[in-house]
Amino acid sequence: MMISDNEYLEEAEQPEIMVPEEAAAFLRVPVGTLYAWRYKGQGPPASRVGRHLRYRRSDVEEWLDQMRKTAP
Repeated sequence: MMISDNEYLEEAEQPEIMVPEEAAAFLRVPVGTLYAWRYKGQGPPASRVGRHLRYRRSDVEEWLDQMRKTAP
């Protein structure tokens, strides 16, 4: 897995709107996993901006919190 430069930015410098590569780096999963989750309706919510997929950082963080609450 490639590590994005954004992974090393301070939290205040993290973008609110992330491209799939940034969202995957934030979650530390391969981009393919992010796409597979989206296809299955299991991953964090994303929006289409034209033909481009974008993730709101707050949505990804909220989804991650929900995953922790539902974990066995």
